[in-house]
Amino acid sequence: DPAVKEVAEETGHTPAQVLLAWGLQNGTSVIPKSANPDRIKSNFECQFELTDTQYQKLPKLSATVRFGEPHEMWGILEGSLFDE
Repeated sequence: DPAVKEVAEETGHTPAQVLLAWGLQNGTSVIPKSANPDRIKSNFECQFELTDTQYQKLPKLSATVRFGEPHEMWGILEGSLFDE
């Protein structure tokens, strides 16, 4: 996303760090996944504050995207995960 890249350049952080910081600043629990040791270390470097201007550039990113779909991963019928 161009807005993410722009904020990353402004802050001197990676786009991933910007998104993690945005999520934390937004009051969201963020759980990044990586098996790469360098990326894991980089993910911990996301604890910085975005300026109001930078923060306002990113709210349009709140589209729901699920990268780990439990229904597919565990063969559970959609809607039946918590049905007893």
